[in-house]
Amino acid sequence: MASAPQQKIALVVGGSNGIGRAIAAKLTAANVVTYIAGRNLAKCQGVAQELGLGGVFEVDVASQESVHRLVRAVQERLTRVDILVLSAGANVDARSTTADGVELQFAVTHLWRFQLTAAAAAGGLLAPGARVLSVSGSSGVDLGLVDFADPMLARPNAWSFFKAQGQAHKLNDVLCIQAQRRWGADANIQFHAAYPGQVASNSDGSIEGPLLVQILNRVTSPIKLKPEASAAQLVPILLEPLGAEGGKLWSVSQFGDTVTELKVPAKVADDDYGKKCWDLSNSFINEKWK
Repeated sequence: MASAPQQKIALVVGGSNGIGRAIAAKLTAANVVTYIAGRNLAKCQGVAQELGLGGVFEVDVASQESVHRLVRAVQERLTRVDILVLSAGANVDARSTTADGVELQFAVTHLWRFQLTAAAAAGGLLAPGARVLSVSGSSGVDLGLVDFADPMLARPNAWSFFKAQGQAHKLNDVLCIQAQRRWGADANIQFHAAYPGQVASNSDGSIEGPLLVQILNRVTSPIKLKPEASAAQLVPILLEPLGAEGGKLWSVSQFGDTVTELKVPAKVADDDYGKKCWDLSNSFINEKWK
């Protein structure tokens, strides 16, 4: 008699609210043993009890040490991870730096994703056939520019929310493509990045962003998706043949119910540019947390 298929194990970072929580709920409903990680452990525990999750982990994505501890904790508690969702983030309203000396928007939108992806893939945490989804990226409009001369936007008047976010999203797109090239074939891991659409939910944190962003959010609120609607389009990338081939960028439909594959911008696809971006991100990871 054939044995029953082994249940998949998922980790959703940023799973205590918004899109992350909605994805965790849908994965659990699909019989995936799902764990979530977030900054507020008590909130994570409440969500885990409500949704019937496998368990919780604590992480502050602004801290490289905390991300490092998360990787070690997952390695100790779980036998493998079949699905990894990177969904935590925040909108920053002014330039500041983390304890690691990294510009905050760069850290919470991009760098923790780079650190965790590299640690999970290179360290054997991801099972053969695993799928990784970064819920953060461009919407197909190639506007973000990486300032290689001043990536921390430290020059006078260099920082703006849109410039910081645009740079971080461009690096997330590059991370998806480069990770697929580095680990996809050899380790059979499929990496994806998705723009989740305009969603009526806060980021994983209390920062709402600058006043202009708050105004734009209020103006566009009538057409914003519910987190569940965005998650419904994203989960098939994790569970269905749709996501069986990695190295793809996606955008959630604002008025439909099917996620759209985006054309990878030429610069993002360029291997020399990708390696330059990879080296840039890697240069901001403290050696002891790699």
